[in-house]
Amino acid sequence: LSIVSSAAVRFDPILLTLSVLVAAGLSFVALLAKEALSRRLVHRQRQFGDLLSGVLFGGAISAMHYVGMLATTFYATPDNTTPEADTPSGLTWMILVGVSICIALALVAYAFARLKLMQEELKGAQLIIDSTNDVILSKDMNGVITSWNAGAARIFGYSREEMIGRNVLTLFPPEAHAQEQALMAQIRQGQTVPTFEAERVKKDGTRVTLSITISPLRDEIGTVIGATKIAQDVTQLQFMERLQMERDKAEAVAQAKTMFLANMSHELRTPLNAVIGFTDVLLDKDRPAQEREYLEIIKRSGTQLLQLVSDILDSAK
Repeated sequence: LSIVSSAAVRFDPILLTLSVLVAAGLSFVALLAKEALSRRLVHRQRQFGDLLSGVLFGGAISAMHYVGMLATTFYATPDNTTPEADTPSGLTWMILVGVSICIALALVAYAFARLKLMQEELKGAQLIIDSTNDVILSKDMNGVITSWNAGAARIFGYSREEMIGRNVLTLFPPEAHAQEQALMAQIRQGQTVPTFEAERVKKDGTRVTLSITISPLRDEIGTVIGATKIAQDVTQLQFMERLQMERDKAEAVAQAKTMFLANMSHELRTPLNAVIGFTDVLLDKDRPAQEREYLEIIKRSGTQLLQLVSDILDSAK
């Protein structure tokens, strides 16, 4: 047997580049599949997306390995001779350029997918913001409005185009302008303003009572650059609260009146009944004509007074 003491290796640049492209392509498909399925499947079904992406990643590794093996050729050289060296520059640059292109394409595709996803998320968030009946707006540190949702347009009567770029003091009554300075002082310190109620002015000049919460708006490094405001119209709620208070007062008055009538009925009828009753006792005995006439007048007057008291109490009820 002859023993080969030296050997050389050659690479097929087309197959080598193909192995990188296949691996990058399958890996990118695996990432897209996982991300797409994770957004469309419920929690228990997401394991299917993890399994599919794992299979694709495994296929990418295997494909790169076996296609790379096909691109490799080993051959023997005579003993005591130095293998003829391939010129590495052309092949090296070809591989480098191919890999760079693949990486660049993968990054561009991934960035495009992320951008599309962010656009969808922003669109969904905007739909949620616009579908609420509450006021949601943001302003910069100078009080200039930078965002204005549909709920704010419905409550105040101003469109988004009318309010973007205007100062938020447009919505304040004149006596509340100093309040805005105090609120922004808290925002500059990074504090969230607790929920409070305040009056604001609509486009038609009427006032609306709002329950307001203000939070600082920060940039990506945490610097306060403005404020977000969420407000709910509580005018109707306050009206219902006042109505309930008036109802409670009316019920209290009615209850007091009922107790008064019950006491009056007892305090007036009891002595009158006693007068009439004892008059009847006196009339049962023999009396002189003049005394009997007096007793009859007392009884008749007492009966009339008792009937009058009864009619007054019944009318009051």
